[in-house]
Amino acid sequence: MNNRQRDTGRFWKRAIAGLFVLFCAAMVMSFGIAARKVSRVVDKDYYSHGLHYGESRNRADEAAAGWSMTATLAGGRLQLRVRDASGAPLGGGMVLFDMEPNGSGKKATLILVETAPGTYLAPQPAGAWSELRGTMRVTRGAAAIHEKMVFFN
Repeated sequence: MNNRQRDTGRFWKRAIAGLFVLFCAAMVMSFGIAARKVSRVVDKDYYSHGLHYGESRNRADEAAAGWSMTATLAGGRLQLRVRDASGAPLGGGMVLFDMEPNGSGKKATLILVETAPGTYLAPQPAGAWSELRGTMRVTRGAAAIHEKMVFFN
């Protein structure tokens, strides 16, 4: 009985020592990662980022505030015309249509290519026979607009 108690005590001493070694190894690894990767929290301009948080986003929202889009689905192609606040064609943007063909729930993304300033085209997606639903997104730089659309063929 005395030997058994001694074995149990040895197990717990080893378990505690093992946990201590594991803790020390985790701390060394944590210090190593912290030394290599710098977070914005410890950035020297941390307070400046906090004071000016959202200003760049507000400028982007203001840039896209007057944009408008008109889309058509005809002749086997999807066409989108984008205008800025003054009514001039808005070129140089990236246009994506996140769609659900035929309401099936299968999501896909269609990329529209600019063919003329402010005019973007893509072939009609295969299987979009009667109805095509989705969200049209237009981005140029940090400015962006999006609109839900439904097309009937």
